[in-house]
Amino acid sequence: HLPTTNGEHCTGDGIKMGEAIGAKSIDLEWVQVHPTGLVKPDDPDAKIKFLAAEALRGVGGLVLDANGRRFANELGRRDYVTGEMWKNKPPFRLCLNKAASDEIAWHCKHYTGRGVMKFYASGADLAKDMGVELSVLEQTHEAHYQAAKKTEKDPDGGSYPAYPSGKSWDEASGKTGSGKKFYHNIIPGSAVKSEPFYVAIITPVIHYCMGGLEIDTDSAVVSASTGKAIRGLYAAGEVAGGVHGNNRLGGNSLLDCVVFGRVAGKACTKYMLGDNMKETSLAELSGGGLSGAVESSKLSGGSYEDNMNKTTVKAAAAAPAAAVAASAPSAGGFTKEEVAKHTTKNDCWVILHDRVLDVTSFLSQHPGGELAILTFAGKDATSEFDMIHPPDVIEKYAPDAVIGQVGAGAPAAGGPAAAVVPNLPPGMSAYTKEEVAKHTTKSDCWVILNDKVLNVTNFLSQHPGGELAILTFAGKDATAEFDMIHPPDVVGKYAPDAIIGVVGSPAALEAGAGAGAAPSSAPARSGARPGSVKAVNAVETKSSVAHSIGWHLQKMDGWTWWIFIMTAIFALCVFLTPR
Repeated sequence: HLPTTNGEHCTGDGIKMGEAIGAKSIDLEWVQVHPTGLVKPDDPDAKIKFLAAEALRGVGGLVLDANGRRFANELGRRDYVTGEMWKNKPPFRLCLNKAASDEIAWHCKHYTGRGVMKFYASGADLAKDMGVELSVLEQTHEAHYQAAKKTEKDPDGGSYPAYPSGKSWDEASGKTGSGKKFYHNIIPGSAVKSEPFYVAIITPVIHYCMGGLEIDTDSAVVSASTGKAIRGLYAAGEVAGGVHGNNRLGGNSLLDCVVFGRVAGKACTKYMLGDNMKETSLAELSGGGLSGAVESSKLSGGSYEDNMNKTTVKAAAAAPAAAVAASAPSAGGFTKEEVAKHTTKNDCWVILHDRVLDVTSFLSQHPGGELAILTFAGKDATSEFDMIHPPDVIEKYAPDAVIGQVGAGAPAAGGPAAAVVPNLPPGMSAYTKEEVAKHTTKSDCWVILNDKVLNVTNFLSQHPGGELAILTFAGKDATAEFDMIHPPDVVGKYAPDAIIGVVGSPAALEAGAGAGAAPSSAPARSGARPGSVKAVNAVETKSSVAHSIGWHLQKMDGWTWWIFIMTAIFALCVFLTPR
């Protein structure tokens, strides 16, 4: 009867497949319920909910019941906090004062944008919305404040048993047998009236299963009949069980994936290569020591919040204006009122950087689940989108979702205006998709990539992935599949001469020239045939296997190589084992 933080895709298929070939399962009865699932006020009964990060309580967030009172140690174990919630009156609220919310500003802004957190300009406003007297909130905060001050003076004193040990001065949590000993960003009761707060309604949610397929110390899956490892079958992460006991600690899920991912990778490599496997230390993989790995990943360059805020600002500043101009209609558009009519699972539009996207068919494909998009159905999601996505993600994974732009006038016949083809170097042509579809053979192979038409006939024999990888998309738009495994500048770097034009009609090309649109590519390089283009700052090079492989080698650091090799070998294990 509880909601969950897991998406509809989480159906335990890995465990089912393992059991189907005789694997033993363990601890499947141990399912963790997390206390802070975020309730969306306009959809309180949603079965899938976002999770409030533990950090919200770590920075000083207080959990209040419907009466405005604390009833538990906010920093207690997940099962403990959940258990105390069952004993008290909902709805429960997680409240962060200004100092606490400032410390975790990225999360607060993100949750507020998703409609699962609300900002109150003052404690007085919060009390009014909760339907309690302001004096109650003042008393709650004052009692918490006094307990913190007493703990500063006498950490080992107090009348109540503390968590994890010792004594506590905090009555609200102490009465539960798990008294609070650690305090952060506290305020006295006298400050509540004018104090700004970020507040979320929370509820317990099904979050994690401690059980799964039983594994040994090499991460090999154990057979239910023999009790020994099943040859060639390895498991790591939540599909495996028996790692966390009956109550996983917060943060240890990712740690589990990293540790047993390495163990499984090493074990399956040894299974395939035997004595031919070379032992490699983590120091070697990190390029000269773990500290080097930390520095290269920039995890040491400031706090998590600092890096997230920098990323957000950088992403917003780097918004793909050129890409927007290239894909948006030249005139007309959709009004925000029109977009606001499309708010259902069967008809979902959103606005991103003044572009209108019909994401209906993309909902089921979204890695974060449908709800993450449906929350913004019919709205402008630019700010929240930029907080967690790179600027080019739409062009990479959902270019066909862009149907127009926000404008005063509606497009003719209720649809988006015809896209204008931008200016191109002399000799560049515009081709319809029907024309491209005629070139589908090994001796005459064209493809479309990001609205550019490429004649890749001469490149087929040079492609590192083989001819078939390209011929599969001969005469078609291969943008989505191409962008999944290639960086955006790879064509400009290694096959610039393959670009022969853009998708569009000749009339549209003329219209684009008249409109003075910005070119979609850099000017043609010296000595190249008319119409060829070259990425800005790209190294002068010929299209060749050596150069293509060279690019990949340059981009793959030690960690990437490890993941690449382990993934490839794991795939071989899975393929060869039954054979």
